[in-house]
Amino acid sequence: MSLPKPYFQDKSCTLYLGDAREILPYLERVDLCLTDPPYGIGEARGKNKSRGKLAIAQDFGISGWDDQPPARWLFDWLMEISRYQIIFGGNYFGLPPSSCWLVWDKDNGLSDFADCE
Repeated sequence: MSLPKPYFQDKSCTLYLGDAREILPYLERVDLCLTDPPYGIGEARGKNKSRGKLAIAQDFGISGWDDQPPARWLFDWLMEISRYQIIFGGNYFGLPPSSCWLVWDKDNGLSDFADCE
């Protein structure tokens, strides 16, 4: 496997779109890694269909992409290779304390999913 073609690149920035586990091994130290690892463990196996109390849950089919949370070593490695990290769902992974958190206001309407992360 090799480094994929950049999703976007200019003189000051290169963006890759893909699985961090497959891209980061090919990079030297980076300024920022923005990642959205699986954290709704089991949701893609149809679990989400039983959650709808306020709204009808959308059926995304059955998939195994979120069967297991990422291994702890992956987060440790991510913090070594990148100066800054934005990890969506980071509150699910027992990460070390941080002096700064970003909050994504998802405005989920009537669903029973969290309104922010």
